Amino acid sequence: MGALGNKLALHRDGKAVIQRTIEAFVQAGLPDIYLVVPAGSEEVFLGLVYPLPVTLVTGGSTRQESVYAGLAAVPQTTEFVLIHDGARPFVTPALIARVLAATRECGACFPGVPLTDTVYEAGAGHLTKVLARDELVAVQTPQGFRRELILRAHRKAQATGITATDDAALVFSAGHYVVVVEGEPANVKLTTPSDLARFSTSSVTRVGMGMDVHRLVSGRRLVLGGVEIPYSLGLLGHSDADVVTHAVMDALLGAAGLGDIGQQFPDSDESYRDAHSIELLRGVAVLLKARQVEPIHIDVTLLLEAPKIGPYREEMRSKIAGALGLEANQINIKATTNEGLGYVGAGEGAVCYAAATVRLKEA
Repeated sequence: MGALGNKLALHRDGKAVIQRTIEAFVQAGLPDIYLVVPAGSEEVFLGLVYPLPVTLVTGGSTRQESVYAGLAAVPQTTEFVLIHDGARPFVTPALIARVLAATRECGACFPGVPLTDTVYEAGAGHLTKVLARDELVAVQTPQGFRRELILRAHRKAQATGITATDDAALVFSAGHYVVVVEGEPANVKLTTPSDLARFSTSSVTRVGMGMDVHRLVSGRRLVLGGVEIPYSLGLLGHSDADVVTHAVMDALLGAAGLGDIGQQFPDSDESYRDAHSIELLRGVAVLLKARQVEPIHIDVTLLLEAPKIGPYREEMRSKIAGALGLEANQINIKATTNEGLGYVGAGEGAVCYAAATVRLKEA
């Protein structure tokens, strides 16, 4: 990358490359993620990936040494590990799940993509061997292994002086069967500046506004932001009347030019009676994805005299973020009373306003 510097630290669309890579594994639901970084760069990488849930490990002078340092940091109780190049930010949760499933079944696997070009073996500037293209694959990561198996392979390589460019080769050289699963052509490793063109830089940012109001009555549950809050009154509506989630939905639909809740989930449709609004929000996420609309940030202001929502704020943020495939830090929730004024001040209802910032990919 030359003058561009460390490729993992490069920012595209507001995120560092390494942050995008790790987000795929977070979205895949993996419980423990270890990021192996060069000695002396720990603070830099911690800043790049914060607040993603990772454990930083200091690596060695070669890729092989760094992988072994990462493996050594993994608890002995861990049965399987996936090893991934940080410079492959286009990996998808679906590929991660495919590799993990094969690893659990076979103990060692890697994703591969069939070659589309004819490949020759060449030496001294001339053709030396014609290779059968249908027997060749381009190797990708993540590669998955039973933890004890990959540790033994690395220790054997250290003892015998074997070096390899990836971990599947070490396991294969140790005599273990390694299976190949279907890779993804888009799962490229950033190597040259031209690879950065794969990031979408042609996009439009939009902001949408949402507002919802519901009456407080007895005999109803009080659900706000997908969280049921203990209270003597609840909000009245066709669904669960989650005023917070409804405002968020309208803000997102407005930013995407998709109308409002009434158009997408009409109260004349009995299938939505007593519906969980968080599930409806998941439906909005599907609509956004189909239109290539990416939510970036949600800001919510709730007007409610009682009860206090402070103890439930973080769970609300988590619920909304989870429905949209976002991080909790992309959701901001504020609450205030109406100082005793109007129907909100009288404790007769609740009002919520929301602003949604989204990114639309241009055709």
